[in-house]
Formats: sequence, C-alpha cells, structure tokens
Amino acid sequence: MSDWITDMGGLALGSRFRRLSDAMSGEVNKVYKRRDIELNSRHFPVLSLLHKQGKAGLSVTEMAEQLKITHVSVSQTVKQLEKQGYCARKAHKNDERILKIYLTSKANKLLKDELLSVWQVIKDVTEERLAVIEGDFWQGLAVAEENLSRYSLAEEILNRLQAK
Repeated sequence: MSDWITDMGGLALGSRFRRLSDAMSGEVNKVYKRRDIELNSRHFPVLSLLHKQGKAGLSVTEMAEQLKITHVSVSQTVKQLEKQGYCARKAHKNDERILKIYLTSKANKLLKDELLSVWQVIKDVTEERLAVIEGDFWQGLAVAEENLSRYSLAEEILNRLQAK
C-alpha cells in the first residue's frame, strides 16, 4: 500500500517529521506508563533543562530561549509539572518580579532513582534505531521510519531497563 505522505517528498517533510515525532513520543509515553512514571514525553525538555540548571533555577522566558520553543508551551509544561509536584516557582532573591522555576525534591528523587537511567536507555535505543545509511536524505528518512516501526521501541527500552 502506498504512503501518501512519503510519496509527497519534500512537500510533506513537516508532516513526515510530525509523524515520526508522534510515533517516538507515543513509544516514550508507553515506557513511562509501564515504569509507573507519571510524566509525558512532552515534559522532557523542561524537566531535563531544569535538572541541568540545578539550584539556580530558570525563568519561563529563559527556558523558552534555551529550548527554542514558545513561552506559552514552556508555561503550560511548567503548570503541568507544578500540579504533579515536580517543580515550583519562587521569586528571584534580587528581583521579586522575576519568577524562577526549580525542581522539587520529588523531581530530584525521581531523576536520581529512575528517570536519568531511563533517559539514557531511550537515547541509546533511539540513536541505534535511527542510525541510517549515509547519502540520500529521503532514503535515510525512510530507513529511520522503518527501523522505528519494525518493532516496538518501548518494548526494546523496557527490556533493556529490565536487564540492568
């Protein structure tokens, strides 16, 4: 059966990347669910950036600039993470108009106990699956999509985590 988006080539590149992104996000969400991690793959950029930043914290604007995503998107993610108890806002010590976002002890515990190792396995498996032939971009993209669809990325990640 023909794949219309693939057949459209460069005309549908955004759609193709979105499809690939949706597939990857869905697989990561399966891993989180099976590991009883109450997160969404969309939380990763904010959570990992706050972890990298450490005790200094970051404002929503600073995160948006570093992640190169919209202020609204970062703000929505922060609100979700706050509801779950993974981050908190505090006024900057020198300027109370500036709100900094910090990870909570709950988030730091989750990161230390499980999330950092889960992220490493996700990174390893994803990079292996997306290691495609050099040369033709379109053929490489097709190989990457095939490598991801052949069998569940989530299952491979979970199997590797279980083997640790």
